[in-house]
Amino acid sequence: MPAGTYVTGSTGFFPGLGITIPDGWTATESDAGEISLHPLNRPNESLLLWKDLAAVVTNNREQTVGDVRDDIGRTSDALLEWLTTTTDFTILAQPEQVTVGDSIKGTQLTLGVSGTANFAMDECPDNPKCAAIFTDPRHWESVYAIGGDEVARIFIATAAFPDGDHTFFVTLDAPSQEELVKLAAESELIIESLRLPASYADTESR
Repeated sequence: MPAGTYVTGSTGFFPGLGITIPDGWTATESDAGEISLHPLNRPNESLLLWKDLAAVVTNNREQTVGDVRDDIGRTSDALLEWLTTTTDFTILAQPEQVTVGDSIKGTQLTLGVSGTANFAMDECPDNPKCAAIFTDPRHWESVYAIGGDEVARIFIATAAFPDGDHTFFVTLDAPSQEELVKLAAESELIIESLRLPASYADTESR
């Protein structure tokens, strides 16, 4: 996609979000549910922007993998507690407070799949070593999952607005820890350019 500074429109992802993208990136999603960016020619590495996600059943021991966990809150604190206490995940970098973009304060951690994971579905290329993590019940028909040596560096923040809070996610997904290091370096300019809107208008509910 052309290098430049963009602002999402009223029907786009997080309306009014500002982001600067340098040369060498492509986008596979740019809609109300997600912005998904990839280094050119490396489609298996991703910079993902999400909001208002729900935790899902991580494994298929009871044939419910991917179902929304209604017992897990959708606040940043509740999701972080769930991520750090779920045995199907291995915490590779402990949660730490970080600031991204224009003073967006949140918590970041890195996780992989543990030995207890049991996806038990052919959709997992490393079956059974896959674990489902999140979905956006409002916009997605699928779930976000990782498998094998794949790792995810997940940043979660609370974006407070007069009409209600939203959870904001910045995730780096790479096939291995080594490739995550390179992806993080290449993504730094994009992540540091992020600007949340001064106000949030939920045009979809109108």
